[in-house]
Amino acid sequence: MPSKVEDVVQYHDQSIAFKLRNMTELKWLTISWGPSTAHLGAIATEPRRGSTAELYSLGESIRRNLRGLILADVSMPEKWERVAKLSFSERLEGPPSFYMYVEIMNKHSNLIICNLEDRILFAANQIGSKKSSERQIQTKRRYEFPPKVSGLSPDKHQSFQDWKACLFSCASLHDRWDINYCISRSFRGVGPIQAQDIIDNSNIPEISMSVMSDEQWASLFSTWLAWLEAVEDDRPLYCLSTDDVTKHSVFRKDIFSDSSPLEFFGGYFYSSIEMNESTRVSSTAPNILMRKLFQHYSCFLQLLVSLIKNVSKEKDRKMKKLTSLQTQSDASSNHHNIRMQGDLIMSNLHLLVPGTSFAMLDNWETGEKEYIKMDPDKSGIQNAEFYYRKAKKAKRGAAKIAPLIEECNSHLDFLEETEILLHKIEPENPEAIDLLHQIESDLTLVGCIKKKGIHKIKETSARKKKRKGPTLRRLTSPNGIEVLVGRSCQENDTITMNIAKPGDIWMHARGYPGAHVLLRSSQSADATSVDDMKFAADIAAFYSKGSALSKVDIIMADKKNISKPRGARPGQVIVHKEQVIVGEPDNAAIS
Repeated sequence: MPSKVEDVVQYHDQSIAFKLRNMTELKWLTISWGPSTAHLGAIATEPRRGSTAELYSLGESIRRNLRGLILADVSMPEKWERVAKLSFSERLEGPPSFYMYVEIMNKHSNLIICNLEDRILFAANQIGSKKSSERQIQTKRRYEFPPKVSGLSPDKHQSFQDWKACLFSCASLHDRWDINYCISRSFRGVGPIQAQDIIDNSNIPEISMSVMSDEQWASLFSTWLAWLEAVEDDRPLYCLSTDDVTKHSVFRKDIFSDSSPLEFFGGYFYSSIEMNESTRVSSTAPNILMRKLFQHYSCFLQLLVSLIKNVSKEKDRKMKKLTSLQTQSDASSNHHNIRMQGDLIMSNLHLLVPGTSFAMLDNWETGEKEYIKMDPDKSGIQNAEFYYRKAKKAKRGAAKIAPLIEECNSHLDFLEETEILLHKIEPENPEAIDLLHQIESDLTLVGCIKKKGIHKIKETSARKKKRKGPTLRRLTSPNGIEVLVGRSCQENDTITMNIAKPGDIWMHARGYPGAHVLLRSSQSADATSVDDMKFAADIAAFYSKGSALSKVDIIMADKKNISKPRGARPGQVIVHKEQVIVGEPDNAAIS
């Protein structure tokens, strides 16, 4: 320091990076407030900006306010606490313009930007009175430091007897006599990992404090003082294992790597956060593969659950709308009876008593008496005009409601088809996440998912070329004919409207939403056999809402008999001429 802030990138929903440049070097300061990745670190390479090429609103707000300023100072307002304070100013040796507080507290970690008066401008996690009665983190409130943790601040000037008395006091209070627990609970800023580092370098076996010898106590205290000196001198951290960052030490041993604490934690956590990380050891290391697999599954499940939830919510909303429209339609379809009431009043004006609230008049169509409600303040002609206006309005409403009901039913069909496709995506598929993103794009396109209020990053042409969508599912029939299966509404559209050619056999479950299946008969010189059509029909039945049945009717059609209405949603087509074949979902599941 000092360093100029050239850019700010929020590369993850709980991580942000600052591009810092001074006279000698350029580095990225990484900050994360995730429960398992909370850290303050540094990396040498530019962070990846995310597969969706989007900026988060928090990152954009911080970039707009801090880019171009100078990071003048980084300090810990209170030693051995969990808060770092970063000061930003407009010029060298000038007064600070903004303060940034980084709280590293596991699931309570946070990133907070304040003005000169310590009023909160932005916060990664805002905390109201319902979440915490002790400390609120909300914009415009004055920033308060988190409550202090229990224990004493480590002090290298503390005597051996006082230090030992602290450990015994903790052991007696909690009735726990293991050394690691007592060290980490007696002193602030010392966690179980650091306590274990001290114990390991004291060559003390895992025994109870009550049976430790004087020599073991002397060795432990000596290592404790050495550890304090190493921490205060900001010595490098040495990684002792290729597969576990928690196995690190300030004492030099048989090391795997060594770096400053900022670079050590920055490099590790950045690679842990990124889905497409470059491995630190070897791409075939079991732990790296396991981490990637876990990240793939967690990302897949998170996105899948979110999409299913959105589709279900949209279906409920559309069902309520459809019910309301049908109720209105039923009322509007009654316009003939409403007009008849007006006609009855006009034809029986001589029988009406002025000021009456109802009338019982003969209906010449049914031959029965009909009850008609009247306004006592109006004349018979005025009451008739009221019913004529009401009938005309109902007739107009009936003409407008019919297309709305048709559109609502079409939307529900689209949602049901999307729901089936979501449940059919296998998490083991390496393209599963791309498929989910494609379905998410389809849902956003038709308005089922609202676009987030975030800014897009302009992608370079190289990045656009590099990014590709998922490949289509391709199967082979018993006689070697290619079968294509749509796994999203967009893929259904592609298969039916772009890939299918005259001579190909298009299939879809009859009466059930599901995937479009294409048997590419036009590419085969031989005639399509019954076995090939049965194979494709079984696939269409399996990838449909009728997959739980033993048999499903499957529509077969030629490309020339399929059209897509103007304005139709992805995957929605009209079949003008069709044949029916029976598909068995169980056969497809086995194959």
